[in-house]
Amino acid sequence: MVGKLSSSNMNRIFLTAFVLIAAVTIPVPRAEAGRVSQKAFRKFKGVYSGVLSGIYGETNGSFIPLAPISFPADVRISSRRKSSVVSGTGNVHIIRYSRPMGSKRRVKIRGIYIGSFFNPVSGFSEPVTGGQRITITDKGRGKRFRFNMRFGDVLQEGSLSYQRVNGIMKKAK
Repeated sequence: MVGKLSSSNMNRIFLTAFVLIAAVTIPVPRAEAGRVSQKAFRKFKGVYSGVLSGIYGETNGSFIPLAPISFPADVRISSRRKSSVVSGTGNVHIIRYSRPMGSKRRVKIRGIYIGSFFNPVSGFSEPVTGGQRITITDKGRGKRFRFNMRFGDVLQEGSLSYQRVNGIMKKAK
C-alpha cells in the first residue's frame, strides 16, 4: 500500500527530523582565540599614531546635531586595566579594559566606559555609555609598519554629547 507508512519508516522520518532540528537550534560555541600572555602582549604595547574620523555632537537643549570630525590622535596601549579618557566636552571618564584576547599575531582589546558625570544642562548626574574596540595585528618582520591597529570608540555622555570615531593607526617607532 502506498498510503500507509510502516513503523520503521515513521521512526526513520522522526529521527531524521529530530537530528536536523537539533543541528540547527543547538548553539555551538565559536572557535575563539584564548587569552594572550603578558609575554606575548609585550610586543603590542606602545604608542600608535594615526587619524581618527567619525561623528560628534553636543546638545543644544533638545537634540544632538551630529557633525563629521577628523583629527590626528595618539593612543597608548599598556597592560593597565583602567584608563582615563577626556571627552569632547572636557569631561574626564574612566574606561575599563578586558583582558587581551587573540594569538601571537593578532590581539583584540575591548573597553567599557564606567561611571557617571554631572550634566550642567539638565542639572542631574547621568551615566556614561559606550566603549572601545581595539584590534592590533602583527604584519611580520621586515614590514615598514609592522604593527597596525584598528581603533573604534563610541562615547555617549547621557543627553549631553555623543561621539563615534574610528581609524587605522600605526605603531610609532
